[in-house]
Amino acid sequence: EPGRILWQRGGRWMCRRKQDLVDPYTTVREHCEQIEKCVKAWERLEECTEALFAFLHARDHCGSETLHGFCNLKRL
Repeated sequence: EPGRILWQRGGRWMCRRKQDLVDPYTTVREHCEQIEKCVKAWERLEECTEALFAFLHARDHCGSETLHGFCNLKRL
C-alpha cells in the first residue's frame, strides 16, 4: 500500500505510515544538543569557523594581489 512501510519484528509483520516513523537517532541528537558539554563545543566551533573564514579571506586576498602582480609582469 502506498505511503506505508512493512517490516518484520519477532516473527510478526509490522505496518506504519511513513509520516508516523521517527528516526530515533534524530531524537537522541536533539537531546544531546541541549547538554552543556555540547553547547560549549558548539560555541567553540562557531568561534573557530569565524577564524577559519577570516584566514581564508586574508589568504585569498593576498594570493589575488600576488597573482595579479605576476600576471601584469608576464604581459610586459
